[in-house]
Amino acid sequence: MTQAEFSKTLLDLIEHHEGRLAFPYHDIVGKLTIGVGRNPPDRQAALLSMAFNLGAPRLAKFHKMRAAIAADDWQAAAAEALASKWAGQLPRRAAEIARLLRG
Repeated sequence: MTQAEFSKTLLDLIEHHEGRLAFPYHDIVGKLTIGVGRNPPDRQAALLSMAFNLGAPRLAKFHKMRAAIAADDWQAAAAEALASKWAGQLPRRAAEIARLLRG
């Protein structure tokens, strides 16, 4: 599978799960959104990169980062990612991820 095919497959899957609406609406937690999901593409890419690198079980242990994301506090989410053991092991990757999370 080429990179372009993978990207299309991934985007199709996300759209399938998230849905697509062409007008503003409030999601299930009351956040105003439009299109596919509510997160900017850079943040989605950052979290996908973390998930790919860490795997679901390890990423699930980022409780404070996940809570910050749920609270729409992307500055705190980036800080939590950088405060992790993972960031110490992969400092350049973590810095790039944090930059993307901050928006």
